[in-house]
Amino acid sequence: MQSTVWSFCWFRNQIDVNSCTELERVVTLVWHSAGLLENGGFHYLFEGDFEGDPGFMYTAAAYHRIGASKAYQAFQDAIRQFPRRRPASQYRRPPEGV
Repeated sequence: MQSTVWSFCWFRNQIDVNSCTELERVVTLVWHSAGLLENGGFHYLFEGDFEGDPGFMYTAAAYHRIGASKAYQAFQDAIRQFPRRRPASQYRRPPEGV
């Protein structure tokens, strides 16, 4: 299953949510976001984004879909801290050399 999920949703080291089925989206977003969260928390996750998931709404919904209600609530609490609930735009790193 892993190779099937990655072949549709993972290209050139980026996730493209728009090219995923619901199952692929849920598995891919939980898998990758969990790794980022474990390595640096929400700050680390919010430094980037997943293509097609502005504001990590699909990512939060993926945790809800698998029944991880505490993780889903943590996403909701973290996202609420940002104006317009768009955390990714708040943490974008400036281009190299700026």
